Amino acid sequence: MNPTKKELEKLEKELEQLDKKKNKLFDAYEEEILSSEEFKKRKEMLNKRTQEILEQKQPLMETLEDTVTDEIPYDYLKSILANFSRILSESTSREQQKKLLHMLISEITINEQREINSIKLKINDSLVNYMNKEEGVSIAGTPSSFTLKNVGLSTIDLDIAI
Repeated sequence: MNPTKKELEKLEKELEQLDKKKNKLFDAYEEEILSSEEFKKRKEMLNKRTQEILEQKQPLMETLEDTVTDEIPYDYLKSILANFSRILSESTSREQQKKLLHMLISEITINEQREINSIKLKINDSLVNYMNKEEGVSIAGTPSSFTLKNVGLSTIDLDIAI
């Protein structure tokens, strides 16, 4: 589970507990177990803590919203990778091949046996634009002005496990 999501759940539980405490506080005041001053003091403490939690929760919510995106069309990704493969195989210069690979691969992890464990790909507008403009390759099924921003993203991160 996402650490941000875990933290949000923890804060939500704490808010629920504070709400229960407020209800008990009101019940105690209504039954005249607590004095008015004691009620106000405890209520202020609970309200203050509730506000602190809400302030902690806000940036986490924004972070979580940033990570939630619409589904990227499969054909779009397939087309990008197919065109990338074609461009890479047609590249005559080793430097050009290296540049393309650096544009696409963000991380390679290796296990204890020194075998490739996973490869992280980063597909962003600069890669798509490079393939469109520099190489003259249009992405099949998409207008030439199409970029990742059109699907609400600036980068697509893919993890490929081998």
